[in-house]
Amino acid sequence: MENFGLFLLTMTVASIGGYVGKKLRIPAGVMVVSMLFVAILNAGFGRAYFYDVLKNAIQILAGILVGSKLDKKAIAELKKIIVPTLVLVFCMLVLNICASLLIITFSPLDLTTAMFASAPGGLTDMTIMSADFGANSAYVAIIQVCRQLAIFLFMPMIIKTMNKKQLEENQLKKTEAEKLDTEEKPLERLAIVAVIATVSSLVCMWLDINGGAIIGSMVASGVYCATGHSYPFPKFLRNVLQVSTGAFTGMKLTREVIKMLPVLGVPILCVMSCIVIFAVGIGLIVQKISGIDRATCMLASTPGGLSEMSLLSEDLGADTVKIASMQTVRMFSVVLLFPPIISVIMQILGL
Repeated sequence: MENFGLFLLTMTVASIGGYVGKKLRIPAGVMVVSMLFVAILNAGFGRAYFYDVLKNAIQILAGILVGSKLDKKAIAELKKIIVPTLVLVFCMLVLNICASLLIITFSPLDLTTAMFASAPGGLTDMTIMSADFGANSAYVAIIQVCRQLAIFLFMPMIIKTMNKKQLEENQLKKTEAEKLDTEEKPLERLAIVAVIATVSSLVCMWLDINGGAIIGSMVASGVYCATGHSYPFPKFLRNVLQVSTGAFTGMKLTREVIKMLPVLGVPILCVMSCIVIFAVGIGLIVQKISGIDRATCMLASTPGGLSEMSLLSEDLGADTVKIASMQTVRMFSVVLLFPPIISVIMQILGL
């Protein structure tokens, strides 16, 4: 019962943060400020709580949001991202190597720990894999947490500033499209797709597919929508999703993470600097290759979580479907390819 009370407190604080972020018109403010408020509640007072099982519900809902954008036109556009995505994965490997070299140059961390700490993959995946390679998994987890927090704090503002005019135009188009959505898309279809998406997510999770909750939901929802069964995604649900995601992300900033900041300050700064520089640089490269708008390319090139980056895209007004597709490939590539590559590098260096 105590946990439920803390959960209600956490969601109340997150909702207040979301409201403040929206009123202040901060880029992606609903999610970013709710994350900050919960992080302060958790790290400063130790009074935050979030049910782990709700993470899957958030990811299913995020998958439904992405799937609602996947009409026939969007599917036809996906062929444009094949080459850019390959370039993106290669550039992410370069990012990993550069950040690792910076870390071992300016801090006492070993190369194995540095490579897993700066790998643009998921927090859980990289932490678990790093232990198998003899890295300091605690350091990996803390640096990965700070990497994700830095992405949500800085990248929306950078992307908004660099692409202000284009994003404003996109938001106008989205507003017009939403007016048509309420008129043309039956609300009962949302209930149908929720059931389909949940079943698909559970199957993917049962099969132990990495990121199975959101991927299963996204694929099932996308197929349903692409076959002519378009459905609305109400604005209040979008706000609930952003506040919940902010709360879950804010929970990652714990007192233990704060205590380790003096020890890991330099590696964290190295990783954060590389991510910001590379996200902008890779985004420009991908834009030049693909012709896709710059904001979409920059968001696709930012190594955050799949559901989180999809939400940022939706809030900023970029192409959510392309970003979700490229982020999915990035996520699988990092999990499947980076550990063997790191192993080869370790063997070459005799470590």
